[in-house]
Amino acid sequence: MMKARFPGYPGTAWLAVEEKRKALENWLFDAKHVTYGLSLLRILYGLLMVGLLSVNFGDRQYIWGVGSRWLQPLVAEGGFTWPFDLFSGNYAGLFTATYLLMGFLAVLFTLGWRTRLVTPVLLVLWVSLTKQNPPVSDAGDVVVRLVLLYLCFADVSAHWSLDARRRRRAARNGRARRFAVPPEWANLLHNAAVIAVACQVFIVYVSSAMFKIQGSLWDNGTAVYYPLRLHAFEAFPALNQMISNHVSIVFIGTYSAVFLQLFFPFLQLTRPTRILALTGIVGMHVGIGILMALPFFSLAMMGADVIFVRDRTFARAESAVRSLLRGLRAGKKHDTAARREREFAMGQADGPAAGESVLIYDGDCGFCQRILDAMRERLASWPRTVPSRRLSLDRYGVSSQDAARAMLWVQPGMPPLAGAAAFAQLFRSQPRLRWRTLGRMMALPGISHVAAAVYRTVARHRHRLPGGTSACKRPLAEAREAQPESCVRQTRMPPTGRADQS
Repeated sequence: MMKARFPGYPGTAWLAVEEKRKALENWLFDAKHVTYGLSLLRILYGLLMVGLLSVNFGDRQYIWGVGSRWLQPLVAEGGFTWPFDLFSGNYAGLFTATYLLMGFLAVLFTLGWRTRLVTPVLLVLWVSLTKQNPPVSDAGDVVVRLVLLYLCFADVSAHWSLDARRRRRAARNGRARRFAVPPEWANLLHNAAVIAVACQVFIVYVSSAMFKIQGSLWDNGTAVYYPLRLHAFEAFPALNQMISNHVSIVFIGTYSAVFLQLFFPFLQLTRPTRILALTGIVGMHVGIGILMALPFFSLAMMGADVIFVRDRTFARAESAVRSLLRGLRAGKKHDTAARREREFAMGQADGPAAGESVLIYDGDCGFCQRILDAMRERLASWPRTVPSRRLSLDRYGVSSQDAARAMLWVQPGMPPLAGAAAFAQLFRSQPRLRWRTLGRMMALPGISHVAAAVYRTVARHRHRLPGGTSACKRPLAEAREAQPESCVRQTRMPPTGRADQS
């Protein structure tokens, strides 16, 4: 096979060009890049939209709703037509319903649920809302609008999302996706969206810097002083005054903003300069958000900036956080195991002391232990808790079959309480009014029967619940086979919260 020759150019130069072309082709088609950055971008933009809709909910009609219809001539100049007119109606109720729908979709977008469907719908709703009042725009909504358009073609739920969790479960179960784009084309669309977002950020920064250097205030290093002294932008007047009174800080801030924005694309070429550029630009936006009271604009730009952080950096940070959480969980489990050992040692006494309440539970049931640990963290008062296994239950006046069927509350001078009655008595013993009220309600006629039925259903299927194992089912099976005379009753609970003796 003969190689093509190009007159006037040496063969080595064209080989180098061909290698670069193949490298670019492989980068576009072989795998998805910046998956961590786009996932974090999704979360930040979702929080931005949720926050914007939440803080303006009380004034929504005046800003974008029926109270802003006097701006229609200005809105018409924007050129947006269907489907970007979902908020242009004259019905306040319909506007509020659509507003709440947009907030709900923003929450789903933040959580990463069905982002392929939610993202384009959210884009239409965002443009429809923000175009209703152009004067209140701070340019952050325009950045979000453009970036959301590119995100419609990217995989923004590869990490930290419900979609990623669903994909992992489907892969473990061997289920294939019903509708799937060929991997090469999916990778191409994703990587092209990454390039589009990066180019958009470059355009914003470079054009902003070019406009800045045309003014004399940026040339003499005093431009930052004036927005810091405007009362409309003073979220913290004392802080703004303290910074603006230092000439060196104003001078450095003015020139740093210009140089960082003007050379931002070139600073991404090497790792040290990229770290410097991202640190400086994020610091600049944090300052804008705090000192100029423009948090949503700052969040919009910082969200777009995270795509320049490498996936390896995010992966190392994620691994470090997971290791820290595993260490915390291991320490918590160690403390829990030590506490259970102390409880078991206390349970070997001759029985409950005078006036002392004892909570007896199935120590082999992981679900039971998980529920008690969760309740212990929320309740202020907690009785002595002991597992039923290897415990002299006859000293407490109960049988092993009773302990296998339900949790027991034992207190000298009172009949033993089982199941829902034990929970009701636990709540009634709390110092806080809300827990005592719940315990009294659980002891009311009718409610006590429903609570007992719910407890029996949960106990029967506890081996299938989170934390449950086969060991949770074994004591119940043994208790059903034995069928002894029970000393406590679960199905009926008098209004006092005590169970009758059989």
